[in-house]
Amino acid sequence: MKPAARFSVVVVLFLESFPIMCRFGKKSGETYARAQVPAHSLRAGVQFPVGRVHRLLRKGSYAERVGASASVYLAAVLEYLTGEILQLAGNAAREDRKTRIVPHHLQLAIRNSEELNKLLGRVTIAQGGVLPNIQAVLLPKKTESHHKVQSKCSPVLLLTARPPRPTEGTAVTLTCETWLPPQQADVQLQFCFFRDDRALEPGWSRSPELQVSAVWSEDSVSYRCEAQAAGSTVGRSKPIQVQVQRVSVYNVSLETRPPGGHVVEGQKLVLVCLAAGGTGDVTFVWYKGALGLTLETKTQRSLTAEFELPAVKESDAEQYYCAADNGRGPCLSGLVSVTVAVPVSRPVLTVGTPGAHTVPGDVLQLRCEAPRGSPPILYRFYRGDVALGSSPAPSGGGASLNLSVTEEHSGNYSCEADNGLGAQRSEAVTLSVTVPAGDRKRLTLVIVEGLLSTLGLSTAALLFCCWLKRKVVSVVGGDEVYSLVYHLQQARPSAAGVSVYNVSLETRPPGGHVVEGQKLVLVCLAAGGTGDVTFVWYKGALGLTLETKTQRSLTAEFELPAVKESDAEQYYCAADNGRGPCLSGLVSVTVAGVPPKAFLLLKPPWTTAFENEKVTIVCNSPLPPVPGDVTWYDDESFLRKGSKEIQVKKSGSYRCRTSGSSLSDPVHVEFSSGELILRAPHPIFEGDNVTLKCQERSKKVTEKKVFYKDGQKLRREEVSASDSDAITLQSVSSDNGLYHCATPFRWWHALGLPESTSNRLRIQVQELFPLPVLTASPAQPVEGGPVTLTCETQLSPQRPDVRLRFRFFREKQPLGSGWSWSPELRILTVWREDSSYWCQAAIPVSRPVLTVGTPGARAVPGDVLQLHCEVPRGSPPILYRFYRGDVALGSSPAPSGGGASLNLSVTEEHSGNYSCEADNGLGAQRSEAVTLSVTVPVSRPVLTLAAPGTRAVVGDVVELHCEAQRGSPPILYRFYHEDIALGSSVALSGGGASFNLSLTKEYSGNYSCEAENGPGAQHSEAVTFNFTGGLVVSGL
Repeated sequence: MKPAARFSVVVVLFLESFPIMCRFGKKSGETYARAQVPAHSLRAGVQFPVGRVHRLLRKGSYAERVGASASVYLAAVLEYLTGEILQLAGNAAREDRKTRIVPHHLQLAIRNSEELNKLLGRVTIAQGGVLPNIQAVLLPKKTESHHKVQSKCSPVLLLTARPPRPTEGTAVTLTCETWLPPQQADVQLQFCFFRDDRALEPGWSRSPELQVSAVWSEDSVSYRCEAQAAGSTVGRSKPIQVQVQRVSVYNVSLETRPPGGHVVEGQKLVLVCLAAGGTGDVTFVWYKGALGLTLETKTQRSLTAEFELPAVKESDAEQYYCAADNGRGPCLSGLVSVTVAVPVSRPVLTVGTPGAHTVPGDVLQLRCEAPRGSPPILYRFYRGDVALGSSPAPSGGGASLNLSVTEEHSGNYSCEADNGLGAQRSEAVTLSVTVPAGDRKRLTLVIVEGLLSTLGLSTAALLFCCWLKRKVVSVVGGDEVYSLVYHLQQARPSAAGVSVYNVSLETRPPGGHVVEGQKLVLVCLAAGGTGDVTFVWYKGALGLTLETKTQRSLTAEFELPAVKESDAEQYYCAADNGRGPCLSGLVSVTVAGVPPKAFLLLKPPWTTAFENEKVTIVCNSPLPPVPGDVTWYDDESFLRKGSKEIQVKKSGSYRCRTSGSSLSDPVHVEFSSGELILRAPHPIFEGDNVTLKCQERSKKVTEKKVFYKDGQKLRREEVSASDSDAITLQSVSSDNGLYHCATPFRWWHALGLPESTSNRLRIQVQELFPLPVLTASPAQPVEGGPVTLTCETQLSPQRPDVRLRFRFFREKQPLGSGWSWSPELRILTVWREDSSYWCQAAIPVSRPVLTVGTPGARAVPGDVLQLHCEVPRGSPPILYRFYRGDVALGSSPAPSGGGASLNLSVTEEHSGNYSCEADNGLGAQRSEAVTLSVTVPVSRPVLTLAAPGTRAVVGDVVELHCEAQRGSPPILYRFYHEDIALGSSVALSGGGASFNLSLTKEYSGNYSCEAENGPGAQHSEAVTFNFTGGLVVSGL
C-alpha cells in the first residue's frame, strides 16, 4: 500500500474511533492551508486524548516502534483536520438548507477542497452519495465569471496594526496586506475590517487601510479583515490581538480658585484636581482634612476635574487633597491649606470699674470683643466721636484700654472692630462719674457692721444674694437669661441615647511592632455610648478606608492576617452611633525588616531632555551603603540589575531598590522630539529657588523666551530672570502647576505663523518634612508619674544639611525652654487634667542675602532705592528687619516665606553700610553688609583766569582754575578753548582743579570748563580772553 493511501486509512480509522459533533464553518472552495481558524475542533466539541491515540497506534501495528511524540503530533493533526472538514461540511449543509451534517455533506466538503481531496481522494465515504456534475457550458455567464474569479483569484491576507501595542487614547492604523498572482493584478478587491465578529465602520471599501482615531483598554480584542471580489468573499486574514496599554496616573496636584486658598466667608471656592499624565477614565476623589473626609467623586475621561464649594463657611478652613485613579492604583496630591477669612461681627463693649460707682481716680477698663472674626483684629475706642486709642488682637479675642478716670470722663463710649474685611461699631455704653460727698465710705462701713451684728451673718448673706440677683438681672436682659438656660438644657445628654466618646485604637501584638508575615489585629474601643455602633478603620494620615463594621458593642477588631512591607504606616479608627463620629489617635505600626525608601537623583538634574540625549539616574539609599546590586524598574516592569547608576535614552517612570533600602518613588524622565523644551530640576522642595530653563535644539536668533503657568503668561518682574532663556521661582511653596515656554520669532510673526512652544512640564513642590506626630512614652502614664513626649517627623534624606527645631505645648502654653533641637521633652509629673498636648517642628532661617537695587550704576539723590532681603531656607512666617549701620530703617513680614523688600527715597545722607536680619522665632540671622555710595551730582562749575601781573604778554603762563561748589568726589575737570579740549585734571578729594597755559597770539577767544563725577557733566559759562595791541590781555 502506498504511503498516502496508508495515511488516509489511518485518518479514517481514527476518525471512526472518536465521537464528532458538527458546526457550520467556512464556505466550500477555500483551501485547506488558507482557512486556519484556531480551536475549531474545540468549538465543535471534538477531543483527541493523547493517551488514547498512543494506544490505538500501538494496537494498529502501523510501525515497529511508536515514539512518545508521535501520539502528540498525530492528535494535533487529527484535531486540525477534523475541525477543517467539519467547517467545510457545515458550509455544504448550509447551502443544502439543512441544519444537520450527513455523510453526503462530508463527501462534498472533501471532494470540493483541492488539498483534502488529494489527501482523502481514495477513501470511500459510506452513504456519501454522488457528486453533482454540471457541464461548464451549461452554467450562466455570471456564475462562470464568479467561479473564474473565485478559482483564480485567491489572495493571501495579512492584517497588521501600527503601532502593535498602542497607548490608550492614541490612534491605530489597521492594514490588510494582500498578495495576488501577477496574472490577477487587475482584480478589484474590496476590504472590510472586523472587531471580534462585528464589522467596523465604514464597512466594505476599496482602501486596504482603516484608521481608528482613538483606542481604549476595552478595545484590547481580536481584529481581522476580509476581501471580496464581484460581491463574494475571496479571502480572510488570521485574527490578530491588539493590546492597548494603559498609562498610570502620575503627578497629581490640587489647586484652588481663588489661588493660594485664601477665601472670604460666603465666597465660592473651586478645588481643581490635575494629573500630569495618565490614560483612560479617571476617577477623581476630593478629601477634606488630614483624616480624609470624602467630599466628592467624579469619573471622566479627562486629566482635570473640578469640585465647587458655592459658599464657604468658617468650618471649611481646613487642609484638602485629592486622588486620581484610572484603575492602576490611586495617586494622591499634596495637602493644600484653605484659610477662610471671617468678617468681624458687631463687637460688645463692657466697662469695668473697681466698685459699684465710678469716682475720680479710679482706673477704668474698657474691653471690646467681637464674637466672630478672623484675626488679627484691630480695636479702636471712642468717647462720643473722639478716638481714645487702639489695641490689636493678633490672635483674635478681645482687647482692653485702661483710663484713669476724671470728672470729665462721663459720656457715651463705644468701640470699633476691624480685620480688613469691614469695620463694625458697638452700641454705645453710658458712663457716669460720681463725685464723693463727705465720708461716704466710712458711713457705708458703719451700716454694714451694724447689719452684721443685728441680723446675723446668714441674714446678711441672704440680703447679699438678693442684691446680687437684682444686679445680674439688671445687667443681663431677660432674653439673654432665657437663652443661657435653654443652651444649658440642650447641653444635657438626652435620655434617648448617649454619644460614643473616648475612642482609642490598640494593636495586637502591643506597641504596633510586628514582623513581616505576622498577623496584626487593630482593636477599636469606645469608653461609652449606646445603640448600634459603626466602626471604621483607616490607614495613613490621609485616611485610606480599610474596613467598616456595625455591631451593638463598644469594641470591634480588624485583622491583617499577614502584614507586608507596605503596611508600615499610621492607623486610626472612628466610632459612630448616629450622633456624630468620634476619632481615635494615630497609632504607628512598624514592620521589622522594612528599610527606608531609596531615592533617585538625575545627572544633569533635569527631568526633560532632547531625543538622542542621555540622562544618568543615580540610586541612593538614606542608610550607609550595603554591598549588593541595585535593581532597576521602568514603570512596574523589571529593567535590570547592576550598578547604582544607569543611563537612559527613552521616556519612562524609573524606580530602584538597593540591598539596604525599599523601592523608591518613581521619577518620570521625558525625552522630547520637539525643537524647544522646558527643563526643571529634580527634586523640588518647599523653600527652594527653582530655575526653569527654556532650551532650543538648535540656537536661533530669538527674542526673550516667554514663560507660562497654567496657560497664563508669567511677567518677568514677578520672577527672577537671570537671562533670556531662564527664570527663577524664588522660595517655592504654592507654585505647583503646569508650565511651558515659547519662543516668539520676529519673522514668524511677520508671516502670521504661531510661536514655537515647548513641552508641558508639571512642577510638584514636595514637603520638606511631613506634619509631626506627638507620641507619649508610656502611652498611658500613671497620675503623678513621669512621661516623655516625642515630636516625630522625618526630614527628606535628599536634604541632609537641614535641621529641625521643636517646641511643645500644653493647651496654648509653651513647655520647657521654648524651641529646642531635641525632638523629646520629659515631664517629671503629669496629672489627670494634663491631657491636651501638641508640638511644633520648624526650620530655622538660614543667613539672609541682601541685594540693593538702583535704577543705574550709581545711586543719586532722588532715586528710589529697593532693599531686598531673602533667606534660602526657613519656615514661615519670617520677619525681615533692615539696617543702615546699627540704625533700624524698618521691617517687613513674609507670611508665606520668601523674601521682603523696603523702598527708600535716596538723599545725600544715605551712603553707608546696609544689612538685614531674618527671624522666624527660632533665632535671628544677620546678612553680610552691603556698602552703598550715594553720588551727589556736580553743580555748575566756575572758571577763573589768573595771570602773573596786570598785563599778559606772549610767553606768560596763565592759570585756568575750574571749581564746582557741590558734588561727590572724585570729580573730573576738562578745559576748553572754544570747542577744542586743552586738557583735564582730576580732583580726588573734591574742590577745584587748575590747568596752566603758556600764551601765544592764537590763544585769544572764549574759554570754558566742564565738571563730571558720573551722573552727568556740567559746563561753566564762557570767559573771553583777548590780546589788545598784541600785548594787553582783557578779561583777567
